[in-house]
This record gives sequence, C-alpha cells and structure tokens, in this order.
Amino acid sequence: DEDQARTRRNLEMISTETARCGEIVKNLLAFSRESQVQMKPAALDSVLLKALALISHDLGLKEIEVIKEFDPELPEVVCDFKQMQQALLSVLANASEAMVERGTLTLSVGRTETDALISITDTGPGIPRENLGQIFEPFFTTKSEGQGVGLGLSVVYGIISRHGGSIDVLSPPPGAKRGCRFIIRLPLEAKGQARGPGDAVAVNTEL
Repeated sequence: DEDQARTRRNLEMISTETARCGEIVKNLLAFSRESQVQMKPAALDSVLLKALALISHDLGLKEIEVIKEFDPELPEVVCDFKQMQQALLSVLANASEAMVERGTLTLSVGRTETDALISITDTGPGIPRENLGQIFEPFFTTKSEGQGVGLGLSVVYGIISRHGGSIDVLSPPPGAKRGCRFIIRLPLEAKGQARGPGDAVAVNTEL
C-alpha cells in the first residue's frame, strides 16, 4: 500500500545517503592523510595493470576496448607503489565513467630522456574548456549531486606532486574531436623534493 511504498522510498534514500556519506569520509581521509611514503623501485606497467584490474569488470560490462602500448625497456621508477596505484585508479575510474558504452581506453607507458610517461586516453565526451583549469581543485566536480565530492583528481595531483612529477590533461587529445587524455610524468631518477604547485599540473585549453 501507500505506507509501504513510502517506507521503501525512505529506506532507499537512507541507504543512498549513507553510501554517499561513506564515500565523502573516505575521500576526505585520502585527501588529508600525510602518510609516510614508501619509495621503492617499481615497474610502472605493473602498477598500471594492477589499477586496471580493479575496474576491468566495469569496462567489460560497458564493452569498452582496452589498448595497451607499453615500452618493455622502460626502467623501474622509484615510487610508492600503493599511492601510485591509487592515483592511476582514480584517473582510470574517471575515464570509465566518462564512457557510457563501447568506448576505447588507451593506456600507454613510455619515456622521454628524463621522465617516465603514463598516458590514459578515453573516448568520452571530454572536459569542457571552462572546466579544464579547475579539475584538480579540491571539491570541484561536474558529477550530479550524490555522485561524488570532487576529491579524486585532487588526490591524484597531490600524489604525483609528492613524487616530483607532473600531470597534464588534453581535451580533446590532438587529432580527436572528443575524449580526454591524462599524461603523468615521473622522474626516472628519484628527486628529493616535489615540484612546486605551479609546475605540478598543466592544462591544454585548445579545442
């Protein structure tokens, strides 16, 4: 009857809001935590593949094709494996969410003379020009209410910065009309200090 329907709706709302609050607390803890960094040599392709495995089921349900372009001769990079996996998982999750169905996710791991490069490219709608300069700011989000608090990419920014690296976003990628590409640069040799905030992120506003 009507009372049962109302009760069911209220219980569903409580469940949804509880999950949302839990996600907010988890992200706030990740955002504010100053844990001891465990820096050890690690293969970046291995870190990326472990992060990919955590969203592989979602990608399969959406029939998203995954293309891997890895440099087999890339040396190991000194990093905190778990923190780097967290950062890559956040970028991969955003890419997956951007593609509703049957997109392509391209993962590339390579190098320049001084840096290792990780490129994550999706074929989603891309990021609007007016949002490109804000996506790494705390609490900024384009998601609907209850779907996130905008801390994911801020966490990524912090992790990459602590590793002396930088992150760049291109939307759309060169030669494409839509989609988004995140490029993470990490020094091939460990640095004692992270780059300053002004150097830790760059955005491309070319459409």
